[in-house]
Amino acid sequence: MSKTVDYIIVGQGLAGTWIGFQLIKKGYSIMVVNHSSLSNSSWVAGGLYNPLLAKRQKLSYLAHEIYPHIESVYEEIETYINHSVLKAEPIQYIIESIEELNTWSVLCETEAYKPFVKMIDFVDIPSIDAPYGGVQIQHSGWVNIPELLQAFRVKLMAETAYLDEVFMQEDLLMNAEGVNYKGIKAKGIVYAQGTPTFHQDIIRLKPAKGEILRVNIPQLELPFIPQQGVFMLPLGDGNFKIGSTFEWKDLSDSTTEEGKEQLLKKWQNYYKGVFTITGQEAGVRPSSNDRRPILGALDQDNKSFVFNGLGSKGVALAPYFSLQLANFITEGTAVDKEVNLKRFKWM
Repeated sequence: MSKTVDYIIVGQGLAGTWIGFQLIKKGYSIMVVNHSSLSNSSWVAGGLYNPLLAKRQKLSYLAHEIYPHIESVYEEIETYINHSVLKAEPIQYIIESIEELNTWSVLCETEAYKPFVKMIDFVDIPSIDAPYGGVQIQHSGWVNIPELLQAFRVKLMAETAYLDEVFMQEDLLMNAEGVNYKGIKAKGIVYAQGTPTFHQDIIRLKPAKGEILRVNIPQLELPFIPQQGVFMLPLGDGNFKIGSTFEWKDLSDSTTEEGKEQLLKKWQNYYKGVFTITGQEAGVRPSSNDRRPILGALDQDNKSFVFNGLGSKGVALAPYFSLQLANFITEGTAVDKEVNLKRFKWM
């Protein structure tokens, strides 16, 4: 292929999709290189966005800066792909004890937490055990990630901006003008392929496997997402996604009996009704050692860049930090120190 674009992007999960969109929005042309059949944790993830670490009674990373704006930033990409993917169905955390209830009652009145939580009497659903009530989490919901990725891919294909193949690092040439990949010339390249990744010795991912269950519960429809240990995501027609687990040793894409039992045990701590398991899936999240995204330049000449390490909060972090990276790539504005690739001190 002979083509000239502004930037090549490797990978089309959440990271690749969002950095691609931000560059397009700024008026730059891209070519995404991604093999559609490769497994990708973005396709398996629940897609929840949540400004709280409810079990630990803490706010999520950059809660005030990111979460109040999530719906508006996703509206932008929905307009671009002409498809609705964000579901503003709030998460309702089920309180487990009187001690936890007392703590939440205090937290809900503090200035830091007021924008994000309010005490509720949990909806009276016979199959859900919530004797202490719960907290409704504001600025929470979920994004249908597979539909987002697929719609963005279709858009790229229509614009001849998608190369469906495994990226081969040995075919990338660097020169004074930029980069050349199999005849595709560009100013630079962004590696956003999650895990496994090139430059692992530099960006130092700490991958975490996650498993989810799919279940069917006839005649149960919920306008919110129950959560306590695991979430119960309503997909419609009595179908739910239950997740998720964290595993750092077994990093295969294979589902396990241990994962299923762990999910069922946590879920059945609050769900007491009948159900049928209809599926089980696994994926490997591209997490980092310090649980912060990883972005910045891989070389001194600013021709190769990385966007990775989004972990389990990717739905919320991807829009915010992709814009930061796009600004760095195109305008030279600084990347926050705590997410900058240089924090690993390899330079």
